[in-house]
Amino acid sequence: MPRRSSLILTDKRVRSLKPKARDYEVSDARMPGFGVRISPYGLKTFFYRFHSKGSRRRKSLGLYGESGDLAKARREAEILRGLVLSGEDPASASPVRDSRQDRVTFGQVARRWIEEYAKVRKKTWRDNVRMLERDIYPHWDHTPIDSIRPSQVREVLQTIAKRSGVVANRTHAVVRTIFTWAIEADFIESNPAAIRQVFQEKAPKTVVADDDIATLWSAWAGSGNLTGAALCLYLLTGLRHGELRNMKWSRYTDRRFEIPGEVTKNGMPHTVFLSRQALQIVEAVREVTGEHEWVFPSTADYLDSKPVSRFDPFVRIFREETGVENWSIMTLRRTASTILARQGVEPFVIDIFLNHVLGDVTHRHYVRYRYAEQAAEANQRLGDFVESLVGPIETEIDGIDYGNRDDHRAHRRLAQA
Repeated sequence: MPRRSSLILTDKRVRSLKPKARDYEVSDARMPGFGVRISPYGLKTFFYRFHSKGSRRRKSLGLYGESGDLAKARREAEILRGLVLSGEDPASASPVRDSRQDRVTFGQVARRWIEEYAKVRKKTWRDNVRMLERDIYPHWDHTPIDSIRPSQVREVLQTIAKRSGVVANRTHAVVRTIFTWAIEADFIESNPAAIRQVFQEKAPKTVVADDDIATLWSAWAGSGNLTGAALCLYLLTGLRHGELRNMKWSRYTDRRFEIPGEVTKNGMPHTVFLSRQALQIVEAVREVTGEHEWVFPSTADYLDSKPVSRFDPFVRIFREETGVENWSIMTLRRTASTILARQGVEPFVIDIFLNHVLGDVTHRHYVRYRYAEQAAEANQRLGDFVESLVGPIETEIDGIDYGNRDDHRAHRRLAQA
């Protein structure tokens, strides 16, 4: 139940209301039942509260700044109050807001969600924008959000699933979050996207076999380029793609990398303890890129000091060269954690190695110790096991090159400059 207070509402006062940690409401002292609700995200939603059939009800009058000014919302509240006084139920009646042109649309809510929620909390908000523009706005951009039904959501998702089931599920997750946000903003009372997934994904279970690790490592370490060194480090550290790609030399100290929360997927800072084997590769990379900001700088934007954008194109080259096809950077992360489990490392230490949120209540809320010694030991056990498969770790990197022709040309242009 949100906290309530009462004021004579004016446009200036509504503008001045600031978000708090929890929802709260401000009632209009001039009109019983009329007020504005402020969410923790700063959404201000007008409402009219009334009694009908023995129960307390509330009807949303739209967002402040999106549905019109305070005077318009108050006029609509007066209409609803008249219905109540005449014995009618405003929830089932059709006052002025029921024209399609005057009701808040899905597109309006989704764009507010992008600006006020996704951009603040999600690193993938640009992907969400592209997803909405490609697959959702063509259907619902101008559709009143309170008119969308579960059957319509399912129909749209099934259309997307014909192209890609995985994309349909990712779109479903975004749309469900937007509808949940709309409930908090008082636009709708239930979530029409709270339905089963239209595509049943199978959890990926592949890991790189021990023999294939030796084959791949030989190709990576023998390539003489930064992609090969990066792939070695992905296996030895279990890092996510963006975490290793965005590492800076300024965060490298005392045989470890410190990764800040703005880089990690879950927003939690992560300490990467380097095994002896990983340290050898990092030092080989530093001989080439140590004078620059990024451990793996981009060659295309080398002078602008940006990290390499991705390693995927070069992963395909190593697949072709080695004949080992069924792997990716995520597979290397899964393989590293599987090796640790085989080595008898405790599951909660593997969670720390992967920078996962610890699952039990004790570790989430009470234990502040981060098991640094155990995590460092796990990294070393992983390095020792990989070395037992591939032999002595020897890495030489020829220069700032990631293994494709475009990067060779960019590097030569920089050298000539």
